[in-house]
Amino acid sequence: MKILGLIPNEELTKYTKKANYIICHGGVGSIVSSIKVGKKVIAVPRYEKYGEHVNDHQLQIVDSFTEQGFIYGIKEVSELEKAISEIANFEPQKFVSNTENIIGMITDFIDKN
Repeated sequence: MKILGLIPNEELTKYTKKANYIICHGGVGSIVSSIKVGKKVIAVPRYEKYGEHVNDHQLQIVDSFTEQGFIYGIKEVSELEKAISEIANFEPQKFVSNTENIIGMITDFIDKN
């Protein structure tokens, strides 16, 4: 295991591609960048009660991605050991980005107006 501080995006992408699984906070960017390249993700939300965030929106994000089968979401760091022992057997749903479709719709709209 390697724990890193803030690193450039190119370096993060390199590590992400090499990883067997990713443990991250409940931010959409962290989750989506990992599942887009087919990685198994364990995500834990950051909470307002711990002074980690201004509200608990990450809990909703983690719950939503978990319910859809994209990630192995946990509520608290105390659940991490169990999640690590179970992640090998977790089979995530394949994530398909809809970005190109949305860009096409916006472009069509602009071109027509």
